[in-house]
Amino acid sequence: IPTPCLLTGPLALLCLYYDLSSVQIAGVPEPLRTITCSPPLTSLHTFLPLITLGYALLDLLEGLYNLQIDFIIHGLSLTILFGFISSNNQQHTIACTLIMEVSTIPLQFLKCKFNDKVMLGVNLCFLISFIGARLVIVPYLWYKWLVTY
Repeated sequence: IPTPCLLTGPLALLCLYYDLSSVQIAGVPEPLRTITCSPPLTSLHTFLPLITLGYALLDLLEGLYNLQIDFIIHGLSLTILFGFISSNNQQHTIACTLIMEVSTIPLQFLKCKFNDKVMLGVNLCFLISFIGARLVIVPYLWYKWLVTY
């Protein structure tokens, strides 16, 4: 099964672009729009986390079927988190944080057999995207949320 990061990563970048443009689109900056209970900026903000919820359920089922504790923990934790958020119609609050999936895309190429130079490039892409998405952008988004709230 192809991993959803190939879809969710780039779409999360699009959500981030929309959020950064929210003043032009809706007249109010993010995350202030969300904190003041405004509706989702786009339908993509609502739909995107549901893709991850579906993937989490598949992860959980695969883990149970193959008795893989890492898949069970990953699938169960994401299912609980995204299930709770979705059941409260708050998917748009976390859509941009799915930008973390961008760093997962290069990992898909580690399964391929490339020459050493290409593999070095894949590893560098992973390193840069991991640091950029998970250690810079997402913490910044949470910081903006906290100082706005």
